[in-house]
Amino acid sequence: MIDGAVCTPPDPAAAAAAAERLAGLATPAGALGRLGDLGVW
Repeated sequence: MIDGAVCTPPDPAAAAAAAERLAGLATPAGALGRLGDLGVW
């Protein structure tokens, strides 16, 4: 553990852009499973 480490909350605009990008990929919907969710988070 690192003392004083701070994690900033996810940027909603970046999450929306990532979701849009993920939707346009040439993979079947849901093929990445939880990994796809992590990429948007």
